[in-house]
Amino acid sequence: MGLSRFREGTAASAVFFPLDGSPVPCPGKAPQPIAVIETTQTMIERILRASLLALSLTAAQAAQAKDPAAAPAPSEAPATKTPSAGQSAARERQKKCGAEWRALTDAQKAAQGPKWPQFWSQCNKRLKGNDKA
Repeated sequence: MGLSRFREGTAASAVFFPLDGSPVPCPGKAPQPIAVIETTQTMIERILRASLLALSLTAAQAAQAKDPAAAPAPSEAPATKTPSAGQSAARERQKKCGAEWRALTDAQKAAQGPKWPQFWSQCNKRLKGNDKA
């Protein structure tokens, strides 16, 4: 018959409702609240679903771990890309400007501009040779 629910019947007996919906009297059985039975069934269903999900995820993970083609070989690591001439020049300018910024005192920094971005902009223009000011 499968899962079923109890509902309150007369004062002397309970009524049993199979899943097909037809009431069947159950003498001698105390009626149970429907909410308790449905809550218990819902919790059992949730536990079963969570267990099945965990089992399927574990199986999928194990299958991926056993598949050697899925994992890249350590010898096939991507080579580091060499920076272009412009990128190298920009890094050198940034290092030189950073060294100048660290060498300045607080009073000199206030005169140059209180923040690094403004100082970097001016220094970068100066080192590029585009100082028009």
